Amino acid sequence: YPLYPAAVILPTLAAVVILLDVPPLVWHARNRNLAAFSLVSWIILLNLFNFVNPLIWPRDDIPNWWNGEGLCDIQARLIVGASVGVPGCMLCIMLSLARVLDTDRGDLTPTKSQRFRRRLMELLLCFGFPIVIMIVYYVVQSRRYWIHGIAGCNWDYHPSWASIVVVLVWPTVLEVFDAIIAALVITRLFKYHKDFASILEASNTTASRFVRLFCMTLILIVGTLPVQVYVLAYNMSGPLQPYSWSEVHGDSWDTIMTVPSYGTVLFYRWTWIVMGFLVFVFFGMGRDASSMYRRWLEKLGF
Repeated sequence: YPLYPAAVILPTLAAVVILLDVPPLVWHARNRNLAAFSLVSWIILLNLFNFVNPLIWPRDDIPNWWNGEGLCDIQARLIVGASVGVPGCMLCIMLSLARVLDTDRGDLTPTKSQRFRRRLMELLLCFGFPIVIMIVYYVVQSRRYWIHGIAGCNWDYHPSWASIVVVLVWPTVLEVFDAIIAALVITRLFKYHKDFASILEASNTTASRFVRLFCMTLILIVGTLPVQVYVLAYNMSGPLQPYSWSEVHGDSWDTIMTVPSYGTVLFYRWTWIVMGFLVFVFFGMGRDASSMYRRWLEKLGF
C-alpha cells in the first residue's frame, strides 16, 4: 500500500493554513467582529480535519484501518454544519458591509437594541442554523458515516427528496443570498463612490478593512456558489427514492463505509485549503496584522 503524495501534501498545507489563520482569528476576536471571527473559526476547524485525517488513514490499507468511531461521528456532523455555517458567516459579513453603505438609514450610531438584534442574527446564522442542520441531519442519515482514504470521515444521506429539503438545499440558498447582497454592495459602491471615505468615517470603519472584507467574501462567493449549484443539481438529477424512516434507520444505519483513495482526495477538501490561504492573504498581511506580529515578537524579547 503506497503512500500517495496527496497524503503528505494535504496535511502539510492544512498545518500551514491553520498557523497562518490564527493571527486573523485573534485580530477579529479583539475587534469583536463576530461574523468574520466565526468564518475563520469554521475554516480552521475544517482544515484541522484536513490535517488529522491523512495522518490516520494515509494509505489504502482498508483491512487495518481504524473504524473512526467517535471521531467520525463528530466530524461528519460538523462538516454538515459547516456547509451552512460558512455561507451563513459570509451573508452576515455582506449584510454588515451593505449596512455601512446604506446612507438612508438613521442609525449611524445604532442603539443597544439594534446592536443586540444584529448580534443575535449573526449568532443564529453563524452557529445557530448550523446546529439545527446538524440535529435534523439525523432524519436523512442513512449510514453512520464514510471513511475515504486520505480525506477520512465523511457524511452520508438517503437519496430522497427529504435529504434535499432537510440538508442539501440550504447551502445553495444561503449562497444565493450571499450573491444578492454582494450585488447590492457593489451597486452602492458605484452609487456612493465619491462619498465613500466620509461614509466609512461616519460608520467608524476604515477603507482598508472594508475593502479586505468585501474582496475576500466576494471571492469566496464567486468560487463556491457554482460548486454548490452543481452539487445540488447533481443530487436532484439522480433517481430519488421515497423516504421511509424505517428504511433510513434500519439495520444498515450503523454501517461504516470505507473507500480507498487511489491517490486522490475529495475535491472540496482542497477548497478548504484555498479558503484558508485567502483569509491570510486579506487579513494576515495588512497593517493591523503587522502591528500584532510586532507586539508578539516584542513580548518574546525580540
